[in-house]
Amino acid sequence: MTQRRLIKKLIVTSNLQGLSAGRFLQRTKGISNAMAANILLVTNILPLPATVITKIEALETLHEDGVQMQIAQKENTQLIESKTNEILDIITSQWAPQVQTAADGDIAKVKLLGFSVKGDNSSNIAMLTGRAEESHPIINNIDTNTHQQHTLGIINSITGTRKLPADAKHTNVYMQVGGLTPPADYKKMEYVGIAQKGKFVTDFDNADIGKTVYYVAVYIDKISLKALEYSPIMTAMIN
Repeated sequence: MTQRRLIKKLIVTSNLQGLSAGRFLQRTKGISNAMAANILLVTNILPLPATVITKIEALETLHEDGVQMQIAQKENTQLIESKTNEILDIITSQWAPQVQTAADGDIAKVKLLGFSVKGDNSSNIAMLTGRAEESHPIINNIDTNTHQQHTLGIINSITGTRKLPADAKHTNVYMQVGGLTPPADYKKMEYVGIAQKGKFVTDFDNADIGKTVYYVAVYIDKISLKALEYSPIMTAMIN
């Protein structure tokens, strides 16, 4: 009787897919150091382990720099939000009531001071009614605390709330991943979805870690479905 012998084939794997940045660096450094320590086990290995270790160390430096940039960007975003809310409070909650008292019913005085009167359509000066033609969306916060995810907070430039202007159907969100300079036109950016109640969440792949993302929010008209007003460009880094 002939006996059959089962031959198992050894398949080498690296197990590097889907790792976090920190775990990827740890794993690749471990492999490279082991290769360097046991160089004679693999004849004529290329590239040399020392070369790969140098590349890994350079990548590690880039990640460290990226973390510092992310911290600085987060602090900058928070500062913008704070200053925006401070100015909004001064003009809307403090100045407007004082102007109303000083004007004593005189619309001309109100307009002379740069304010508007609710319900007055006699000029193109912005009224505090929240219409999109007279306000624009502001991305006042980008939460980057979750790994490979950004959460945008979007408010109305006049009201300071997340409520849409009366003539806006919804808020579209556009983004550009990567690039050294902000895009010149949001129409050249990627449309990524509709913000729900002033909030938008987007996820990223491993390959995007360390890249800068540029965002723009756009109010869309209820009737024409065309763009009304759009936000200044905001940026955040993917971690």
